[in-house]
Amino acid sequence: MTTHRRIFAGHPQELSAVRGWVRQLLNDHPRADEAELIVSELSTNALQHTESGHQAGRFEVALTVAARAVAITVTDSGTRGASRACSTPEPTAPTAAGWRSSALLPIAS
Repeated sequence: MTTHRRIFAGHPQELSAVRGWVRQLLNDHPRADEAELIVSELSTNALQHTESGHQAGRFEVALTVAARAVAITVTDSGTRGASRACSTPEPTAPTAAGWRSSALLPIAS
């Protein structure tokens, strides 16, 4: 498995760059379309609901790629003031830098 990481500026126009990066990395992967959609949704959430969408904000996207699956992680810049409560375990969990959302796309047999 190979993990690819990239940090994006916290601007809405970066969503197009995120989708293009995922398309390029996953070119012929059987889960490319789903991965692009999920990364786009998680990145949009980071921009709309966290400090990542404010001036000087940023977020990181990581894709761990295997032959039959893609693991997706988007880490945002968190929130100002009181931290959000997390009532569910993974895939959403606080990190030192902010909040992390993840998705795993296995291939159905």
